[in-house]
Amino acid sequence: MNGWLLHNGIEKLDTDDAVVVQSIPVLAAKAGLVVEPVCSRDIDFQVGNLPCLRIKNQTIPVPDFVFCGYSNPSVYDVSLLRQLECMGVNCVNPPGAMAKTRDKLWCSQILAAHGIPVAKTIPVRQGIDPEWIVAELELPLILKVRDGSKGQGVVLVHSRDELANIIEIGCGAHENGNLLAQQFIGSSRGRDLRVLVIAHEAVACYIRRSADTEPFKSNISRGGSRVPQELTETIRDLARRTSQALDLKWAGLDFLFGPDGFILGEVNSCPGLGSFLENGKMEFLLEKISTLLFIRR
Repeated sequence: MNGWLLHNGIEKLDTDDAVVVQSIPVLAAKAGLVVEPVCSRDIDFQVGNLPCLRIKNQTIPVPDFVFCGYSNPSVYDVSLLRQLECMGVNCVNPPGAMAKTRDKLWCSQILAAHGIPVAKTIPVRQGIDPEWIVAELELPLILKVRDGSKGQGVVLVHSRDELANIIEIGCGAHENGNLLAQQFIGSSRGRDLRVLVIAHEAVACYIRRSADTEPFKSNISRGGSRVPQELTETIRDLARRTSQALDLKWAGLDFLFGPDGFILGEVNSCPGLGSFLENGKMEFLLEKISTLLFIRR
């Protein structure tokens, strides 16, 4: 079997993504697989009765599988994966699942319908009543863009006037409904639980805590710290149900510490691995990931 490990340019990769791109081809070779790192920016494709792929102006055959090895893939990347799937390629993750996780509102709608605890969320449109948002979500509350990642495009709002001003600016600069207002889970301020899921199984987790300069964002990319955490049956069950609801073969799930239990905060369809590699777990995790290449929907 021959496959691609997609990346968006070696020079653009952060530490976590670089670990994936450098390590998976080596491990795959031990299993008799050929995995070639390929930059998505070098690929062109044609849709039609005779679809084709090109890399650097050369027509090429399709691979047996493709693995997206970096976080926050673009709209083009998801479209490329969808085309590969249409051509019979095994995609990890399926592009349909990745599209759902890119859209935070769509993702929350699916999870809520499957009984997964999620924070109250309201799509913000032009003309919406800020008073109603405050009445439903209370202050402070979160405002975020619908497709942000790594803590970007997220602000904590403390007053009704501040909310109204941001809505006016945001709805003027973006398409209607691109902003989301979300309940702030105060009991989880500055911390959450990141769980790595492979083939619907929780395989590792750690608690993230925010840096002093980021009072409520716990992202490692923004200076947060992490402490390994034991997997409990509650965590395993929530992780399994969440990944199955979204059809994710592998994922990074961020759970908030609610007053009555875990609340799903974010879903990452291309999670970084670097943060999970303490305590000699690299070989274990990469072996788990290699099994995904043989799993079809």
